Amino acid sequence: NITTNVFGMRAHQLSYFSEASYVMKRGRHDLVGGINLNGERFRKLLPDSSSVDEYSHFTFGAFVQDDWRIRPNLTLETGLRNDLHNVYGNFLLPRVSVLYKINSNLTSRFGAGMGYKVPTVFSDDVDERYYNNLHLDAYAKAERSTGVNADINFKKKFSATTFAVNQSFFYTRINHPLVISTTAPGLVYYYTASKPVTTRGFETWVQVNHNKFEAYLGYTLTDARKTYDPAQPHVELSAHNKFASVIAYDFTSNFSGVVEAAYTGRQYLEDGSRSPGYPFIAFMVKYEVGRCTFVLNCENLLDYRQTKKESIIILPTTNPAFKQL
Repeated sequence: NITTNVFGMRAHQLSYFSEASYVMKRGRHDLVGGINLNGERFRKLLPDSSSVDEYSHFTFGAFVQDDWRIRPNLTLETGLRNDLHNVYGNFLLPRVSVLYKINSNLTSRFGAGMGYKVPTVFSDDVDERYYNNLHLDAYAKAERSTGVNADINFKKKFSATTFAVNQSFFYTRINHPLVISTTAPGLVYYYTASKPVTTRGFETWVQVNHNKFEAYLGYTLTDARKTYDPAQPHVELSAHNKFASVIAYDFTSNFSGVVEAAYTGRQYLEDGSRSPGYPFIAFMVKYEVGRCTFVLNCENLLDYRQTKKESIIILPTTNPAFKQL
């Protein structure tokens, strides 16, 4: 039930999900099979001044998975899902994952799989005041994704010290991405782009544990691109660089403290400009007495705010627009 100074909207939205599965262990195999039914229904109530179309979606799916321990140091996981959607048809989704233990300290993984997402007019990217002019292209297609990932992990214990380092790589491709167009004032129009959205990158982290001390340091590089938009190919609000760190110490058996520090690099905005990078620091202490635990947490110790550098409100205040956060 939405009431604004622009329009009014009343509707019922129902979402449901159900699943049944069966697990069977046979020798070196762990087998899982199952079925699921999920869906969503949207119905408008009067009075309603929006132009959003009513819809009823449901999906019936069946899936099977096999974890095969080929050797003590080699495990192969394969899976297959088939989803039948009442509007957008059939989706066959295979996936595979391999775990190989090179030695007692070194392991490696590889995975690949496919996915999908059916079009919907409701999105976190759209202000509810624009719901009255939401439109979905009649020829919109379901998004289809393919992803691969791989990592190598090293972990070794030296007396009272445990050292671990992980290096991972990832790539995802989304075909038929659903794109929002706001070319006309107040109009929000969804259509299927002709070229994909791709995301590639890697993540590196190191962790050290020594008696009561623990430290973590991580870095993530992400290159996310909209290949259908040559003028501004970078995915908005997706930082190219991210750093994260955590230091924790147990002062006593019932008293501990944690400091978390992170840095999010510059991000592209809708107009092609780039926002500045920003830091984030938090601190937490924990004290346990019997069965009770007391926690004090302080977030954003540097008091970093976007509003210190600019106003996020675009006038007029009677019907404002807002800059990206």
